[in-house]
Amino acid sequence: MAGIPWLAEIRSSGKITKAADLAGVSYRHAWNLIEKWSAFSTPQTSLASLAHDGCDLAGMHLPQGELRKRTIAASKGWLNAGTHRVIGFVTREMGLMVAPGNPLGITTLERLLDPQIRFVNRDPDSGTRMLLTQLLAQHRIDPQHINGFEHAEFTHAAVAAYVASGMADVAFGVEAAARQFGLDFVRLVTEDYFFVSRKEILELEAVRRVLSVMRSQEFHAAIAQLPGYQVNDAGSIRTVREVFRTME
Repeated sequence: MAGIPWLAEIRSSGKITKAADLAGVSYRHAWNLIEKWSAFSTPQTSLASLAHDGCDLAGMHLPQGELRKRTIAASKGWLNAGTHRVIGFVTREMGLMVAPGNPLGITTLERLLDPQIRFVNRDPDSGTRMLLTQLLAQHRIDPQHINGFEHAEFTHAAVAAYVASGMADVAFGVEAAARQFGLDFVRLVTEDYFFVSRKEILELEAVRRVLSVMRSQEFHAAIAQLPGYQVNDAGSIRTVREVFRTME
């Protein structure tokens, strides 16, 4: 399977059917692959994979603000201060994707309680769904009272496409996906996104090349073109204690 073009098609159109056709596989096979990949979609599952040698770089995103300590506490059990290192990457904006002009005036999570407002959610195993659930709990909002909360899609592009097509009024995800589909965006929280690795792989030539790209001006310029993303010490290497001491 041509993995990168296949994933690029999902990001571009939000349509699994078109991506499956491009790759020459069935819709069911494409869906099964996404389900398999979604097993690594939260900070905890990525770190668990790293701990069991299932990957070399584990992506991790932490919300800024009041929710940060809770996410750190849930992740610390998978981190080893002696063997792991943290690689800086980017920040990203998370919030509500709404129709152009925001005709329904959806500016807060509380507006999702209006039964006339149709919501489309991310899949239950995604880090985005976990973040939304934490935000709702913080605001003491019962997700069972949100119209469409159990209607789930696998990608940021997919939920944005739902809103853009008029099949939903609002979704929660990254700003870049909202702008890609011409939607308005209501920022709710900023996340720090970085990678965790075992310290010994930092000496590998392939990893050195990745770090060099992260530190380059070309990479910084490319990130600057993504709405809602900003470079944040990309390619810097710090210890687990350094990072979590400053983040708590």
